[in-house]
Amino acid sequence: MPAWTRRAPAPHFRTATDRAVRQFGLYTLFSVAFVLVTFLFLGGAVLWVALPALRWLTLPAVVLMLVCSVWMAREALPLQDEGELTGPPWAAVAGTVAAGTVLTAVPAWAAEEPRILPMMGYTAMSVAMMLGLAVRWRLATTLTCVPALAACLALAVRDLRLVPMSAVGLGIGLGTGLFIGYCSAWAMSVVRAQARHHRVAADLAVAEERLRFSRDLHDVLGRTLSVVALKSELAGELARRGDGEAAAAETDAVRHLAQEAADDLRGVVRGYRRMDPAAELEGAVALLRSSGAEVHVEGAEHVEHHPGWPPATAEAVGWVLREGVTNVLRHSDARTVHLAVRPGAGAVTLQLVNDRPRQAPTG
Repeated sequence: MPAWTRRAPAPHFRTATDRAVRQFGLYTLFSVAFVLVTFLFLGGAVLWVALPALRWLTLPAVVLMLVCSVWMAREALPLQDEGELTGPPWAAVAGTVAAGTVLTAVPAWAAEEPRILPMMGYTAMSVAMMLGLAVRWRLATTLTCVPALAACLALAVRDLRLVPMSAVGLGIGLGTGLFIGYCSAWAMSVVRAQARHHRVAADLAVAEERLRFSRDLHDVLGRTLSVVALKSELAGELARRGDGEAAAAETDAVRHLAQEAADDLRGVVRGYRRMDPAAELEGAVALLRSSGAEVHVEGAEHVEHHPGWPPATAEAVGWVLREGVTNVLRHSDARTVHLAVRPGAGAVTLQLVNDRPRQAPTG
């Protein structure tokens, strides 16, 4: 398998993972908000028309549930990955349960037309969805039973025959809401964990590279500096004894060792600065894919082997690859990237195209 096709670890850009967390959080938040507002609007409209005498109770309950639900959703679906979640706002949880209990029990108690009783299931689903989103599932399951039991008790007082079918509807609504809320929270936690994984992997890669560099420096300079210290001490001792010729010889040896150490140090740094176009292409493909872009590569075999390329050409191709990918990630919202390498007579053409460049700011 060619090296450029492997899904190898790549350099990390914080903006890519943060953007993914924010985009997925917005998508999930808007989806939950759409379901919540739709069912609350339907339920509130039905109660407004069917129970005009109880508008003083049902309207504040709808508003309270909407406010508390938005509060819980914003806490459960943060748009930035800022570490572990602190837990649900319990005041909002209590307000949601209380409002949901009112909106399910009131129609069960006061509605004269059985046709509006299915609206209890919509309200129960909204309550269960928000609790499943913000609270652990065992506690969420327990809390969602409160409005359901209140509705069943109110129905039992009115007409016991209405309880079985209403209980089935409430159960379906509760189960559906818990499933939607829990799956939304779970998916968001997976995205946030993946973002943290990318950051930890990047930090570990940097730490490993620093450790390798320090180890190479120690291997190259450690022995030489020890010999320099020893010979300097010997030269000083010879000078104190009056043997100037031997002391001068040791001093010359120290100077020679220092020059060798400087050459070795330059060699180490030069090795770290050396650009391998094949490795850069592999990292570029992996990095673009990790940011969510689909990558199409043309002419990868030329970069993989690059026979006959002068060192300056290979280094230039590597640098252009690195800088080009950096610009794509920082200055575009690319979803498809085409990368082409075309060697010619005395030149190499590198083309990097993305489908969603950002407009440059004016002014």
